[in-house]
Amino acid sequence: MKWGKKQVTRKKGRHTIEEVAWPDVPSVQGNSPEWHCMNLKPPGDFIVPCLIDKRFLFAANPNEYPDTNMFFHGRFKERRNAKIGCAVLNSTITYLLAEIFGRGKGLGGLNLYGPELKTLPIPNPTLFVDTRRKPLLDAFQRLASREVKSIFVELGLPEPCTNEAHPYCNIIAEDLSLDNVLPDRRALDKIVFEALGLTEAEQLEVYRAVVELVKNRLVKAGSV
Repeated sequence: MKWGKKQVTRKKGRHTIEEVAWPDVPSVQGNSPEWHCMNLKPPGDFIVPCLIDKRFLFAANPNEYPDTNMFFHGRFKERRNAKIGCAVLNSTITYLLAEIFGRGKGLGGLNLYGPELKTLPIPNPTLFVDTRRKPLLDAFQRLASREVKSIFVELGLPEPCTNEAHPYCNIIAEDLSLDNVLPDRRALDKIVFEALGLTEAEQLEVYRAVVELVKNRLVKAGSV
């Protein structure tokens, strides 16, 4: 630390000002009590990767772990509904909304940064505070006890083929059926879908829309 306080900046880019002492660099001036200290952000109720490929997840964070710059986190305004909120975030309809509202889709990876998380619409957790609460939380606990698979496998389709000439040729949304969705995934989704008043036909369309959007994003990235 004593060594660092004696160092100054060097010219590396057009925006770098030379000969500025490290403690006086604007990016660290707001740190307290000392220039070398980092202020940890309040932990989130959930943590989400800022880059999503084929796997979607909003990791519940009951132990309040801090996150790094490869993740973002969020806190629910109604803290008493945080458990319900985390379950709802991991429903497939939320994944559909994330796919729609995320950024950077032209490069393959779906980015969920702070602005997207703040404006991401999700089913209202208050829909599940009555008799739906326990079934929803039980379903989420079962889902959270295993490794998250690609969205294609979660919804009952195979892993994508690796044929460079015809990537994802085996991913066909019309092949999807409610019976083939992974049972624990289906159990959680069914509770959320029914709370929203969606028929089984509409639920199937949600699944197919997610598959099509993710497939198109990844195929487009491979052609760039």
